[in-house]
Formats: sequence, C-alpha cells, structure tokens
Amino acid sequence: MNEDFKFVSDVALSSRCMDVLVQNVGLLETERFIAHLSRESTDYTKWRQDQFEDMSLEELGNATRESGKTVKGTLKVREAMARLAASNRQPAMA
Repeated sequence: MNEDFKFVSDVALSSRCMDVLVQNVGLLETERFIAHLSRESTDYTKWRQDQFEDMSLEELGNATRESGKTVKGTLKVREAMARLAASNRQPAMA
C-alpha cells in the first residue's frame, strides 16, 4: 500500500480538489465545470472511461504518473507558501 496515503474527510477532499481545479483552470472555468456536472445527468464514471478508451494501458499509466506529479507539485508549493505566510505573521524574536 502507498505509504503517502492518508484518509481525509469528504470535506477536506472536496476542498483540495477545488483548490487543484482553481489553480489549474481558474475560478470561472471551475464554476462552469461544477455547474455542468450538476445539471447534466451524465454517468461521470462512464464519461471518464470513454475519455481514455483509445489509450493503451501504458499511455494511461504514464499520463496518470505525470498528472500526479503536477498535483503533488502544486500542493507542495501551496504548502510552502502557507508556511512562509504564517512565518511572516509571527512576531519577530528579539
């Protein structure tokens, strides 16, 4: 099992996913995407499967690994920025 895996609540997962969407496609496009999912009675799982049906297993694996690197990199940058912002709010030690 992946040692980096941590179970998070649905709220925390939703928040992280929203952050990733906003960072990668922008706020307006994220809102449009969510509105589209909300009003369509599409089977999201089937839609995703159909999206990748022409890819080989190797191509899909490579795309998944690259996507994971991007998401992890984005989260690491955001965490570093949050730590920096928090440290700048701390009163200076004399």
